[in-house]
Amino acid sequence: MTFRKFIKHISFVLLTFLFGAQTSYAKTELSLPQNKIYFSIEQNQSFQRLEKEVQPNIGFLQEKFRFVMSEGVSAQNNCNFSECFVGSLANGGGSFSHIPTSGAVITSSAKQGTFLIGSYPTDLVHILDELNYPKINQIDLSFPVPQGQKFNLLNISDDLYQQYLNSGGGFFSQVNGPWIDAAVSQGRDIVVVSDFQQLYNAAGELTGFGKEVHRLEWIHGYRFDSNTKMMIPQNQGTSLPAKTLQSDYTHN
Repeated sequence: MTFRKFIKHISFVLLTFLFGAQTSYAKTELSLPQNKIYFSIEQNQSFQRLEKEVQPNIGFLQEKFRFVMSEGVSAQNNCNFSECFVGSLANGGGSFSHIPTSGAVITSSAKQGTFLIGSYPTDLVHILDELNYPKINQIDLSFPVPQGQKFNLLNISDDLYQQYLNSGGGFFSQVNGPWIDAAVSQGRDIVVVSDFQQLYNAAGELTGFGKEVHRLEWIHGYRFDSNTKMMIPQNQGTSLPAKTLQSDYTHN
């Protein structure tokens, strides 16, 4: 056999082995361990089918590698943005876009289940919107924090609000009052998010926010700490002045 024929014979054998229709091989992976993303050639897949599907060559593999890397970075960025957004708002990280009129700065150091009290039109409506806080459609007197949230806010649905108004029992005494009582009995932090100018309306009567502060002061013995912007029991600090008069509200 001449040398040229020998080379042709060897080449034919090699080509038959590499591109035979029934030739099989072990699984091969192009792995990107940093992002844990890979594509693979499955076991027992034929080279003939592979040749038709991907036309294997260096250029293709380079393009595939760049595509997978791009997809991995994009997915990671989306995940990081989502985690950051949820952590900053629903879980109390960072601070709210709306600056509380009380001057309170609510950050990731806030405890799970912290109660936020204040004026609805001035502050709470904005905070509820930022947190995407769910509506309460049924009263549970333990007032649990909704799943996925960090703070405890009173966000009653319109239907439930109307139901309590029609009952004749007084909305505050049936809802806000027990909510404040739950904060005290559970030993939760109570952060004031509104300026105390919102305690009274134009007629000089206590607002809903004002009634909550009044209940904390004259039923539970709490006082406002201007340093922390929190309502605290008097035995946790020096004697602090009350923000409401005991005679302002008697229907507790």
